Amino acid sequence: ARLALHLLLDTVCVVLPRAFERDGDAVARLLRGDAAVCAYLADSLDIVMLRVLFAELPAAAGSGCDAERVALFHLIAHKCRTDRAAIELMPGGVGFFKHLLSQRHAELAFHAATFLLEHLEAVQPLEYRAVLAELVVRARQRGDADVLSDPYKQIKAVIALNEEQ
Repeated sequence: ARLALHLLLDTVCVVLPRAFERDGDAVARLLRGDAAVCAYLADSLDIVMLRVLFAELPAAAGSGCDAERVALFHLIAHKCRTDRAAIELMPGGVGFFKHLLSQRHAELAFHAATFLLEHLEAVQPLEYRAVLAELVVRARQRGDADVLSDPYKQIKAVIALNEEQ
């Protein structure tokens, strides 16, 4: 799975001119901001294949796959942002992103939270604004401004509010 991911990233990523002389593989370059995903090529990727590849990368501590999982997550998130049907075709759908919130890898959980907030705002803007207004009220009552500035805490609060209702 790791080799497949590296080959895939070598295909869909373009090294930025400022980074030609820097070392690193496609994963490192992408995560450092030294490479960009070519949207045209990434849009042609199959979401099911990306999701299966993600599932094949070990998530266990010490597996050495954290960077690969984050890079692949970015491809999955890109695909789901640019093709709204992709999230419904992907195994697990929105649940895939919710599951990542409970992962031990904080960076991955953070990116999943950010994606879920963006997705909620895009597909249910009125509900998102209503929940956000409720979060503002609760944050003021509790003196907890972090819930508004931290995407992870914010999406967890949104999920908790949904469960209350």
